[in-house]
Amino acid sequence: MFKWVAGPTFLMNGAIMKFSEIDIRNSLSSFLHDESLELYDLNIVDFPIISKIEVYVYSKNSVGYKIIERLNFQIQSLLQDFNFERGTYELIVSSPGIERKLKSMRHFELALGEFISVKVIDDISGKYILKGVLNDIHDETLNLTSLDNESVNINIHNVKKARVKLIKSTEKVNI
Repeated sequence: MFKWVAGPTFLMNGAIMKFSEIDIRNSLSSFLHDESLELYDLNIVDFPIISKIEVYVYSKNSVGYKIIERLNFQIQSLLQDFNFERGTYELIVSSPGIERKLKSMRHFELALGEFISVKVIDDISGKYILKGVLNDIHDETLNLTSLDNESVNINIHNVKKARVKLIKSTEKVNI
């Protein structure tokens, strides 16, 4: 008798297997960890059919196009283990970018010592947008040193949006 199950399925030795987005995330995280890289973010569009997968890879070192090209090929092979054939979905492999979004505690940990911009839900001293260098994370509190050299504490639950910001220089670049 055939059983209907929610989520992608395939038959293996007569048994029905199903998997979740979490299984895909864990598999990608494990693979990238073995490559000395970190899964920064993962967006899966139209699960369980999957029309597009965006994989953002973090490294303390530069992630060049040769690494991205190799990862793209290897991630496609990894996704075949989940019965997703090459060409049936769009795969985007990228670094999170210079001005990367900060959406989790781990993202904030990776941004320690960097200049960030934080939009808050409830104002802090009349301000809804705070900018400064992220100095510390303690419990659920971020500590920034603002442009005015003031120390600002922000509860993580008060953060609406945050991202690393590139400090614009007035120096000209000589080529």
